[in-house]
Amino acid sequence: MEPGEPLTRLQQRVLARDPTLLLGAPAPARSLASRLPRPPTRLVGRAQELIALDELLSDPDVRLITLTGPGGVGKTRLLVELARRREPDYQDGAVFVRLEGLTDPALVAAEIAATLAQRDGTDGPGADGLPAYLRERELLIVVDNFEHLISAAMLIAELLELAPGIRVIISSRTALRIRGEHTFAVEPLGLPGDDSETAVADSPAVQLFLQRATESNRKLEVDAVTLRTVAKICRALDGLPLAIELAASRSRSLSPAQIADQLARPLLIGENSLRDLPARQQTLQATIRWSYDLLAPGAQEVLRSAAVFLGGFTLPALEAVTGGPVGAEIDELLEASLVRDQSADGRYELLELVRAFALDHLRLNEQAAVQRLRYRRYFAAQVGPAGEAFDDGGAPGKLAAPLLADHANLRAALEDAIETGDQPSAIALALGLRPVWIAGTLRREAQELADHLLDRFSIPGEQAVALLRAVAYLDYGPTAASWHRRLAAVATEIGDQEALTVATGNLFAAALNTRDRDEMTRLRPSLLDLITPEASARSVGWIHYFLALDAYVDGRLESACEHASQSAEKGQETNHEVMVASAVGAHLLAASALDQAIDRETLIEGLELMRRPSVQALSAFGLWLVARYAAGVAPDAAGRWLVHADRTVAALDSELWPESVLRDETLDVLGIEDVDDLRDGVEPLDHAAALAQAITWLGQREPGERAWRHVGPSAA
Repeated sequence: MEPGEPLTRLQQRVLARDPTLLLGAPAPARSLASRLPRPPTRLVGRAQELIALDELLSDPDVRLITLTGPGGVGKTRLLVELARRREPDYQDGAVFVRLEGLTDPALVAAEIAATLAQRDGTDGPGADGLPAYLRERELLIVVDNFEHLISAAMLIAELLELAPGIRVIISSRTALRIRGEHTFAVEPLGLPGDDSETAVADSPAVQLFLQRATESNRKLEVDAVTLRTVAKICRALDGLPLAIELAASRSRSLSPAQIADQLARPLLIGENSLRDLPARQQTLQATIRWSYDLLAPGAQEVLRSAAVFLGGFTLPALEAVTGGPVGAEIDELLEASLVRDQSADGRYELLELVRAFALDHLRLNEQAAVQRLRYRRYFAAQVGPAGEAFDDGGAPGKLAAPLLADHANLRAALEDAIETGDQPSAIALALGLRPVWIAGTLRREAQELADHLLDRFSIPGEQAVALLRAVAYLDYGPTAASWHRRLAAVATEIGDQEALTVATGNLFAAALNTRDRDEMTRLRPSLLDLITPEASARSVGWIHYFLALDAYVDGRLESACEHASQSAEKGQETNHEVMVASAVGAHLLAASALDQAIDRETLIEGLELMRRPSVQALSAFGLWLVARYAAGVAPDAAGRWLVHADRTVAALDSELWPESVLRDETLDVLGIEDVDDLRDGVEPLDHAAALAQAITWLGQREPGERAWRHVGPSAA
């Protein structure tokens, strides 16, 4: 093969010992001055993207790069920066072609030719002469805003084939889908990983807001409060650079807190505040509408339907709402960057700004009520099996795990069902959510939704009992007694002995947690009276559990061990993992006080049973047991488990007594006054992971190891 024109020129420069070929040497002078746009502001937060694009453009086999992404994500700004950096590498420089003003794809060639003519100060090649003109040049062609002229992609393919010396980089919300195209998805700017001052200050999204805000208001004071407020704004705006710049531009007259107050209507933030933006970017609504109007009607309808979802959705869920297959429409929405792949397991999501736009259009659609009904019915059916398995004694953690990805959808569907009076869906959703509430200790959410549901509908007694039992179980605080009394009243009304047992037991537990010995004494006969031949194994198991705790705090340790063993037996008989784990924990508490020691193997067996249900209260209890054990054999490790336990208990809004006796005693043994003194260097873990690590640590100790324990809780 004969070398092409660019390679021939390069050969001549090498033979002539051209000094500009040296690394770092100044670029060769060109007769043409750069006509690329010069942005008025500095690019923020795109260093990694520029490195990746620069490497891609350095590959001689890569001749077409398309930057894709949603409107306002910063494709054009990145495109211009890349072109300005690479322009010196091309003998004939670079040309920037704007297509936003065109409506006819047939005019793209003419627009490129006209831009070249304007740059060169000549009559230019004209549309027909464009291939021949480019064939003789080494040129970087930068094309902005291609998505609404996508049928002109064949022109780009033709130019690349006929003009080997050109490279083309394009910004488009949709890929061109031609051979040789390398797509580069431009993502929103990075948001803070947490609310720490360092994470917020290092966030590119926050940095962009602050840069633009200080340009608008030089008197803006940036302190910790301001940083947190700006982080909130950037999260609400999905990290989209255009949205952030529009919001920051309001800093001329508004404080960050006042801008944050406008987030209820994010599409209008910064409306018409920057006059030099194109009309399609004057507001966020106009930016999204530009993409929306390019969609086929079917894809528009699917986008509106997708707006009902919170926190993402699966294809089956979306098809249930739309009432039919949507595969082709999803592909179109993905190409248009209006829907994003959320994960590798087949979930999708909308940026919150896109969702707000689609939701506005959904409200105006006559099908909105039908789609919301389908949404409620779909998720009610999804959680039904979990509710049934929970009633059969299934572990909340295991049942909740498959539902967590759609927790926001389940909650929203329940709220919508209550508001619209859809009683069947509301009841099914509430009962199905119980494992999620218990596994995550979502006390406030459970109480608020249960309150609204019970106020809105007259619920059949059995279903009301099932709901109240879950909510009452979650409440360890000062409001616990009211929920247990409500449960007892409904249980008495319908003659549900088991529910009455649970309510009485929970009232006893509430008295125990508040150390109300008088109330415990008053309730003890009621518990004993509930042990009858007709009582179910589950009821009897829970009664023995509460009696075990009663005996433990009273110093009757042998009796406590006996009741705990009977409770564990009933739990195993009914395959109730939470009961078994609770009973085993009570037995460990009493037996270690009775024997003044606990061996490693027994503790591991008990902790494994406590880990299975993945309940926070049980995890905290288990971690306290490990901490107390460690205090006797490895004091340096004990503090770690205390810290993890305290973090877990903090989410419970409860003292968790008498289990917390272990915590106080461990601190005494370690000679430390407060767990806060131990927190440095202990990375946060969720309760399940922390308990799993504690079990692993125990497994690495010497076989047959034993540790001394406390004398019992009676003195407390």
